[in-house]
Amino acid sequence: MRWFVITVLAILSLPPAAFPESHAPWTLESVLHELDSHAHGFKGFTADIERTKVTVVVNDKSTETGTIAVRGDKMRLEMTKPDSRTILRDGDDFYIYTPGLKRVEEYNLGGNAK
Repeated sequence: MRWFVITVLAILSLPPAAFPESHAPWTLESVLHELDSHAHGFKGFTADIERTKVTVVVNDKSTETGTIAVRGDKMRLEMTKPDSRTILRDGDDFYIYTPGLKRVEEYNLGGNAK
């Protein structure tokens, strides 16, 4: 599901000239059709991201910001505020680097990536 969302975001980031002129509203079927028709040319994308975590029990809200870059089966997620860390995915290998702790955590997803 995660890769589907990333792919949809990549298609929607294409310039308007990449899509034929149409006056019909976007539907799930039309978005899926556009994804299929442009999938062969997909190389990667980058985007600014913001993650907000809300804990209702203690009425707490925290926000992280950073960037994401995807190319093929490789992904780099760099969180910059409030605490910096870098998350890398290369196929089934997953790394989390926390510079403040000078620590790298390594994981192998081994087919459990879904």
